[in-house]
Amino acid sequence: MAGASIWFHGASHETDGELFRALLDGRADVALVLTACNQASADALRWRHPNDLVTTLPRGIGIARFIRRMKPCALLLRDGESFPPALAARVRAAGVPIVDLRGVRIGSSTIASLAGRLPPMPERRQESPVTWQRPTARERIGESAAWRAFAPLFMRRRIDDLDALRQRLRGPRSILCLGNGPSSEDPRLDGYAHDCLIRVNWRWQARRFLDRPDIVFVGDPRTFRHVPPSIFGLWSVRHEHAMLLRRLTSCGPVPMTYFTVERLTPLAAESRWPARPTNGALAILTAALLAPERLVIAGIDLFSHPAGRYPGEPQTRNDYASVHDPEVELDLIDLALRGFRGEVVILSDALRRRLDARRERTAHAA
Repeated sequence: MAGASIWFHGASHETDGELFRALLDGRADVALVLTACNQASADALRWRHPNDLVTTLPRGIGIARFIRRMKPCALLLRDGESFPPALAARVRAAGVPIVDLRGVRIGSSTIASLAGRLPPMPERRQESPVTWQRPTARERIGESAAWRAFAPLFMRRRIDDLDALRQRLRGPRSILCLGNGPSSEDPRLDGYAHDCLIRVNWRWQARRFLDRPDIVFVGDPRTFRHVPPSIFGLWSVRHEHAMLLRRLTSCGPVPMTYFTVERLTPLAAESRWPARPTNGALAILTAALLAPERLVIAGIDLFSHPAGRYPGEPQTRNDYASVHDPEVELDLIDLALRGFRGEVVILSDALRRRLDARRERTAHAA
């Protein structure tokens, strides 16, 4: 059976991260699907594994749809007590082998043994794992001609050019652009005054640090419910249509002010990049296009900060989602900053080092 995912039930954050990385071996075309027995456990898993597909355990007739959509090549069972025997029987009947990991301590020998017991992975492909899944009803609606015709009713507060965005922000002279990495809480930030704050998604809300942004870039649709009123930033026209539908279904017909970077500059066009730019890179591009006198960047740690992925969360998986590529991120940031004429302060050490190394190679090549 050619599956598109590995299904893991009952993961524990203490040891299983090593197992996930070793089994997937850096493959972007095989997804990791995590299930939990209740919503609270699923929420905790989703917080630690933001790149992966996390849900509660499917029940009843939902199991057949779950298997059709996720196409698991194996189920790794960490917590058998919360996995009903009848459900296990249905999983086996669907042709999905079950590997029992209850009581197994994860180590290099365990991983090697487990890898040998798994069925063959599907042939490697370039597509994101998401494209392998059967589309949901909402995804089919979001891609439909009917929704593309209806969506403009929700675009009345869209900002379509840089001058209008500058005016809305009252001509910012000092912009603070924060990703979600640990350096987004660098103590040195207190030394830089700003009149415009740009943030990404919503996790920073719980930390109560620099939590009144002027612009918030949206990749996770939950952002719409979590953040205070602000201007939302979206990537592309296609992404815009999908996010408008998510906004409608999660918040109702509530107006929002937003802009789409692809409408502001061809540098963000989907056709230009082989992978989806991160929201951090898009935030830097937008900040540079606004042409302030000073641009301060922090929290763009390229998923390589020794403190982990997010401030105060060393156990969260610290790596790129399969839809992103670190070189695309660096290409876009480098391109944005090369044309910027103001002062640039980068408090993200990993980003500063990688950009300096790139520029040194370019200088030597010239």
